[in-house]
Amino acid sequence: MEPKIELPKSGTYVLVLQLIRQRIIRVGSLGVIRFRRGNYVYIGSARKGLRFRVARHLAIEKRKRWHIDWLTTQLGVLLIAVASTPRTGLECRIATALSCRANMRVDSFGCSDCECESHLYYFPNTEDVFLTLKHLERYGVSAQRIHV
Repeated sequence: MEPKIELPKSGTYVLVLQLIRQRIIRVGSLGVIRFRRGNYVYIGSARKGLRFRVARHLAIEKRKRWHIDWLTTQLGVLLIAVASTPRTGLECRIATALSCRANMRVDSFGCSDCECESHLYYFPNTEDVFLTLKHLERYGVSAQRIHV
C-alpha cells in the first residue's frame, strides 16, 4: 500500500531519499556522478501541481526531464520523507540552509535555473536529516516520514 502524503497544491518541497548502496549514475548533462550510500535531500518547487510533481518524481517509469529523475529511477532508492510548504520562492533559501548542515553537496544538481551551487545535499546519518528538517520549520516547512 502506498503511503498517503499530504501536500499543498503549490509551493516548495523537499524529498528525502535514502540510497541503499553506492551507485555510479549518469545524470543527464552533469555526466557521471558517484552517489555514496546514505541520505540525499532534494529541494524543488511547483507554482501549481505540486502533488503531481512529487508523484512524478517518485514514479520509476518516466521520461527523464530533471536531474532528480536520474536518481529516483534507480533501484535501491527509497523515499523516507517529504517536507513541504505552500510558500513559493524558498528553494534557494532552503538550499542555503541545507548547505550549512550537509556533509556534502552534489554540484550543479537541480539548480540550472538559479545561482545556487546545488539543490541536492548528502547526509550519511538519517538522524541528522530529520534534525535539519526540524530547522526548516522556520520557513513553514513541515515533514512527513514515509519509511524508517
